[in-house]
Amino acid sequence: MYKSKLQELCHRNQWSLPQYSTTKEGPNHSPRFNTILIINDLTFETPVPSRSSKESQNEAAKLAFDHLSAPPKPPAEPPIIAAPPPPPAAPQLAGNSPAQAIR
Repeated sequence: MYKSKLQELCHRNQWSLPQYSTTKEGPNHSPRFNTILIINDLTFETPVPSRSSKESQNEAAKLAFDHLSAPPKPPAEPPIIAAPPPPPAAPQLAGNSPAQAIR
């Protein structure tokens, strides 16, 4: 279960324990549960309703555990700024064309 894995991660890193808030919707014969989990000022919410509160809390704990135990992303490479293109060649005057023969 991810709730226990998340709790172990919290103890190992000396974080406060996660806070779960589970809501129930729908009729009693077919309830749906959603959970919001808060840990280290981060909020994780189940993307789809679950059939039990236990399943819903475990899904939220999985989201948090996967996020918090993922290796840090390497820093982004600074953008490579290309050198500006060279200025266009100066136009030549009609009388100074090298193709014209000198008379």
